[in-house]
Amino acid sequence: MICNVMTFLASNVAGIMTHYPRELAQRRAFLETRECVKARLTTQRENQQQFACSLALKYFNAGTFPSVTAVNGGRFLLCPPKSLYRALIR
Repeated sequence: MICNVMTFLASNVAGIMTHYPRELAQRRAFLETRECVKARLTTQRENQQQFACSLALKYFNAGTFPSVTAVNGGRFLLCPPKSLYRALIR
């Protein structure tokens, strides 16, 4: 009887000692993955805006496009002033 209780307690302690660190590792991996996906989406959105602004600047310099650069999902994307681009190019 005592041996059964000791075996039961030992197996439960061993289960707790292995389950808790594994749970923490899974949570940490999930949070890292979520941050990575969020950073990738942010980078993609910024790249799309920069591309739209570069196209708009090209047409704006040609005099064929208004200062409002592009419409994306009903929102207007505004580019920085041309002086900023000139400062970045130099």
